[in-house]
Amino acid sequence: RLEEDVRKYNEINSKLSITNVRLDGLKDVLEKAKDETIQVDEDIEAIRNKIVNISLVDLENEVAEKSARINEYNAKARELSSRTGEINSMIASCNHNKARINELDVCPVCMQKVGQDYKAGIISQEENKLASYSSIQQTYSKELYDVESNLNTLRKQAEEANKMLVESRMLFRHMEEKIASREKYTFVIKQNEEEIRKLNGQG
Repeated sequence: RLEEDVRKYNEINSKLSITNVRLDGLKDVLEKAKDETIQVDEDIEAIRNKIVNISLVDLENEVAEKSARINEYNAKARELSSRTGEINSMIASCNHNKARINELDVCPVCMQKVGQDYKAGIISQEENKLASYSSIQQTYSKELYDVESNLNTLRKQAEEANKMLVESRMLFRHMEEKIASREKYTFVIKQNEEEIRKLNGQG
């Protein structure tokens, strides 16, 4: 009878020790989960303060709008460069014609001497063309300068907007990860509290 009582006592004592070890482990996990929850809540609040005035849709629209305007200005720059090239060719042609007429003494067709008045008239026509072409060239140059200046400004703005969009997307993803962690720790806390209640005989 005494041996049976001792055996039962030892058995109960062993189960109690195991339960206490299990309880200590659960309490340790519970405390860590609660600490992690506090830290996650602080992180969520910090991120929320950063993204409170951020709209991903607005940022995406801004990046798209800047990209469209850059494409538009690039097209204008190409067109103006092409026109400038054409007008430069016309100016070069006028200068070439002036030089040829100036050096011409005998007409290569009729073999007659070319008069100074005739030469002066042709040169005057070419100089009139040159004045007109030069004016157009200056207009194109100014327009091209303005377009390239606007392009540089737009590119900087687009770079900033794109950087902001990338950073904001990362913040929102980070927020989602923190919320998922919060849900995980909440589940762990609930699970451990229920297990502790059961082990304490309250479940």
